[in-house]
Amino acid sequence: MLACMDVIMGGVMERFPRLRFAFLEGQCGWLPFWLHRMDEHHEWREPYGEMTHLTMPPSEYFRRQGFCAVECDEEFVTHVVDAFGDDNLVTTTDYPHGDSKYPKAMDRFLTLSISDKSKKKILWDNVLKLYAL
Repeated sequence: MLACMDVIMGGVMERFPRLRFAFLEGQCGWLPFWLHRMDEHHEWREPYGEMTHLTMPPSEYFRRQGFCAVECDEEFVTHVVDAFGDDNLVTTTDYPHGDSKYPKAMDRFLTLSISDKSKKKILWDNVLKLYAL
């Protein structure tokens, strides 16, 4: 979360608008709250000249350039999709870590309570976007 704040609020995304970034292995449940919180601080501090290096709210930088990984068994993803959407989510297997669900990670992901359309975006479409493929 702090890395996300530093990258966005520090102006990296403003200076490098074609740079994409992804937060992996941290799950995605924090994303809607954290983006809302950064937007709130941006709105509150901007009138005092503290955010002049940003030309838009932090959440818009994330929507434009950021991605967050969904763990294959992260049930909270339903709330994230409802609150933020599925355009900036990707998934990981967490291989080779000891708590990885590999080789059954994608089988578990497919059982999550999100639409097939969201699953396709998270598994394929958003990854293509992240890596500019």
